Amino acid sequence: MKKLFLFLSILVVIILSACNNSKNMTTTIINGEVIYNGIEEREISLKSNDEISIEINKNDGIISINITSIDKKEYFYKSNDLPTSSFKVGLEAGDYIIIVEAYNFNGSYSIE
Repeated sequence: MKKLFLFLSILVVIILSACNNSKNMTTTIINGEVIYNGIEEREISLKSNDEISIEINKNDGIISINITSIDKKEYFYKSNDLPTSSFKVGLEAGDYIIIVEAYNFNGSYSIE
């Protein structure tokens, strides 16, 4: 039953995302805990080869992080429903977009 609910929840997010071009991450505080929903996009420009550090502390919900070229034609990193983790992504010099998608994500994340 939980898997069916999760699948339906993800399906609703995908459908709503297709209908809405809004690129906003919203936060709500429920019982003292921050809940993230939406999409956050960040543009970065690297002048030399470098690594990006990503840290996820997940209590609940879904968080995905994708790194794509500025023209969004090539993915350099693509995730789906990340667990609590800490890792690095190596990138060559260039311009990138980091896309964070959250659905009822409770926890924290950092990208440096």
